[in-house]
Amino acid sequence: MSKAKLPPLTGLRERRKALNISQMDLAALLGVSLVSYRIWEAGAGSPSKENRLRLEETLERLEEEAASDTLT
Repeated sequence: MSKAKLPPLTGLRERRKALNISQMDLAALLGVSLVSYRIWEAGAGSPSKENRLRLEETLERLEEEAASDTLT
């Protein structure tokens, strides 16, 4: 049985910057070290499936919050 590979993360830096959040703050929200997050953002490594899911959910939540803030 082979492990299914997730597609590579792309646009992390752009998404984070669009949210005006620092690497340190995003790493803290994710519960990971700053070094780990920087590695992911640089494309030098990939998060575990659990961290990948947490990352996507957190970014989506922040993007939704930012979008609703611009509407009010």
